[in-house]
Amino acid sequence: MHKRTAIVMVSQNKRERAKLLKEMKSERYKLYGKIRNGVETVPSILSNVYHADRVRARGTIRTRFFTGCKVAALNFRKIFTFRKGLGRYAENPLLALQGA
Repeated sequence: MHKRTAIVMVSQNKRERAKLLKEMKSERYKLYGKIRNGVETVPSILSNVYHADRVRARGTIRTRFFTGCKVAALNFRKIFTFRKGLGRYAENPLLALQGA
């Protein structure tokens, strides 16, 4: 019988990428992802639900007023769901550790 060997060449970039992917599956990175999702939610809601990109107003003052109204509507909606107890507001442990 012949002994067979094989050499697998792995570049430095491939090793670093594999290490990064392994770290990204950790619980800490998942918590960072939840924070980022929470931050990016507000502009997304303003754009998709309240159509802040398509304000039908000419002039900076009127546009600012309409944008302010849309943000106020979003804040009222959030506070009403919070008061009813329908909102899901779980504390992120990553933020709790930084505050302590």
